[in-house]
Amino acid sequence: MRKRLLLIFILAALIITIPFANIGMVSSSTVGWIEGTVTDPLTGSPIVGANVTANGYTNTTDVNGNYTIQVDAGTYNVTASAEGYWDSVATNINVTADSTVIINFDLSRTVISVEPPTITEKVGATFTVNITITDVFNLYFWEFHMSFNKSVLTVTSVTEGPFLSDVDSTSWNMMPPDFDTPGIVKAANLLWYYPPEGATGNGTLCTITFQVKDVGNTSLHFYYTVLATYDEGLLSIAHAAEDGSVMATLPGDVDGDGDVDIYDLALFSRAYGTSVGEPGFNRLADLDSDGDVDLDDLNLYAENYGKTV
Repeated sequence: MRKRLLLIFILAALIITIPFANIGMVSSSTVGWIEGTVTDPLTGSPIVGANVTANGYTNTTDVNGNYTIQVDAGTYNVTASAEGYWDSVATNINVTADSTVIINFDLSRTVISVEPPTITEKVGATFTVNITITDVFNLYFWEFHMSFNKSVLTVTSVTEGPFLSDVDSTSWNMMPPDFDTPGIVKAANLLWYYPPEGATGNGTLCTITFQVKDVGNTSLHFYYTVLATYDEGLLSIAHAAEDGSVMATLPGDVDGDGDVDIYDLALFSRAYGTSVGEPGFNRLADLDSDGDVDLDDLNLYAENYGKTV
C-alpha cells in the first residue's frame, strides 16, 4: 500500500513539473533569419547571383532573385550588390530569435552626368550643357550642387529640363536654381502633388548656360547629388555622378593645343565660308561667334597669331 502511494506521488509530481520544464526551453534559440528578393526595378526581373551581406553573414540570390541568411539575434546593416549595379544598404535591421525579417532590394544603375562630357571653347563664347539622367526608375526628386573654376567660367542661366515636367507639375518655380555664388551652381526639382508614378528611363533634368571668361581648364564637378523616389515619403535612389570638363582656349586656337599657329590656320581654312548647320562648320573657327566663318574671323585669327596660353 505504501509503495502504491509513493508511486502515485511521484507520478503526480512529474505531471506537474514537466510542462514548466518545457516552458523554459521555448526561448532557448538565439538565431533568426533575413530573407527577401533582389530585383532590377526598370525591368522588374530578379537579379540572379546578387550578393547579400549582413555584418559578415552572406548569401547569394537564386534563379528567382531570392535569398535567405541565418544570423544571430541582433541589429544588422544589410547590403545587396551585383555586377553592373550600385550597392543598396538597409540599415539598423533588428532580428530577434526565431523570427524572419523581410528585406527586398531594388538595385539601380542610375547615373547623373554632364552632356557633352568634354567641351573645348574659346574665350568670350557661350555654351550649354545638359544635366542628364540614365536608367532611373520612378524618380520624383533630384538635386545637385556643382563647382567649377570661377576664373574660367560663369553661369548665365539654368533652365528646367523636361524629364519631370513631362510627367506632371513640378516645383521648379518654387525652387529656383542658385548660381549667384561664383564657381557654384545649385538646382533641384520635385514632382509636385506626388502623382501615382514618377519619371522612368533617360532624360534631361536641366540645361546650364556658361560663358567663357578666360583661358584655362576646369571640371564641372558634382560635389553633392540626391535622387529620390516616393513611397509615403521620399526614398533615396542609389546612383553615380559623372563630372564634365571644359578647356577654354585662345580665340584662334582651333585645335585646342594652347597656342595659335599654322596648324590652326589649316583647320580654319577648312571651315572658311561655312555657317552653323552646314558641313565643315567649326565653332572654334567662328571667332566672333556670329554663326559663320568669314573675313572678320580671319582678322581676329591674325591678331592672335603666335599667342600661347
